Amino acid sequence: MNNSIPRIIHQTWKTEELPPDYLLYRESVRTHNPDWDHWLWTDTDNRRLIDQHYPWFLETYDGYKHSIERADAVRYFILLHYGGVYIDLDMECLQPIEPLFEKEDVHFTLLASPTIHDTVISNALMAASREHAFFAFLTKRLPHVVKSDITFADVFNNTGPDMLTRHIRLFENVMPIGVVGLDKVCDRGILDQVPALSGMSIDEIRTGKHLFFIHHHTNIWNVQHPPPPATIDGFVVLENQDIFGFDIDYVEYGPGEYGVIADTAAANPDAVAFNYNGYIKGGGGKLERCSADSGWIKPGITPWVCVKQGAIKHLTQANSVPGDRQV
Repeated sequence: MNNSIPRIIHQTWKTEELPPDYLLYRESVRTHNPDWDHWLWTDTDNRRLIDQHYPWFLETYDGYKHSIERADAVRYFILLHYGGVYIDLDMECLQPIEPLFEKEDVHFTLLASPTIHDTVISNALMAASREHAFFAFLTKRLPHVVKSDITFADVFNNTGPDMLTRHIRLFENVMPIGVVGLDKVCDRGILDQVPALSGMSIDEIRTGKHLFFIHHHTNIWNVQHPPPPATIDGFVVLENQDIFGFDIDYVEYGPGEYGVIADTAAANPDAVAFNYNGYIKGGGGKLERCSADSGWIKPGITPWVCVKQGAIKHLTQANSVPGDRQV
C-alpha cells in the first residue's frame, strides 16, 4: 500500500445510530482492517468541519437542497483535510484493503453502470494522501458547478459521480490517478456480469474472497413516501400515476410530513403537483402510469402524485388511468 495514504477509514451517517444493515457492513470493514483508525462522521461533525476549516464553502454547503449533496461534498473535504480512505456504509468488505491502494496518492472506484457519455467514477470508495492536490482542486470547484438543484440527476452533476468524473478527466493529465476496477469492488446488482465472477453465488464470492468489496447500493438517501393516508386541502391524490419531468422544485420531508411539501407547492403559482419522492411539478406535463415494479421505486412504496384541484381536469384528460385510487 502507498505509505502516503493515512491508515484512517472515514464513514458518514446522520447520527451515531446506524441502521442494522449498515452496522453489519461497517463491522465487516472493521473486522478485516483492525489496525486502521475507524472514524464515523455525523451530520453535526460534517458541518463543524466545514464551519471551522472551510468557512468559504459553508453557504454552498447549507444551500444544497438534497442532504445527499452535503454527504457527497463533505467526503471530499474530509479526505483533503485528513487523508485516508472514505467508504460508503453500504459497502461490505471481504478482505483487508491495503492491496487496493498502490503507487498513486489518490484512488477511486468505478460506478457499476456507465452512462451514455462515458465510464463514470464512483465516490463510494476513495483513498488519498492528506492535502492531495486533486481534492484541493475539486473542493474549490464545488461552489461553481451548481447550475440546477432539483432532480437526482442534478445531485450527480453537482456533487456526485458525474461531477467527480468530469474533474478527474480534467486532472488526470496532471498526475496519475488510480482507478480500481469492477473485478475488485463491484455492485451487487451486476456480479454476474463480471467475467471473473461468472456463475458464482454471492456466498461463494464471500467465502472465496473474490472481491474486496460488494457495494449493496441501498440508496437510503433517496427518500420515498407512501401515499398520504388522508385528503390534503386543495389537492387530489392519484395512485400509480406520476408526471414525468417538469420538475421545478424539490422538498426533502420526513415520514408523515406531507404538509411540508403541500404548503410549498400550494404557495408556488407555477406548481401543479408534487409526488412520492419530493419533486414539485410544473405545468406542461401529463399523467402517466407509474408502476411499483420500477427499479427506481423502493420496495413497499406505491408511486403517487398529488395534483392541485384546479389542474386535475386538464391533467387527467391527457392520460387518465382508470381504476386507481383517487382521494
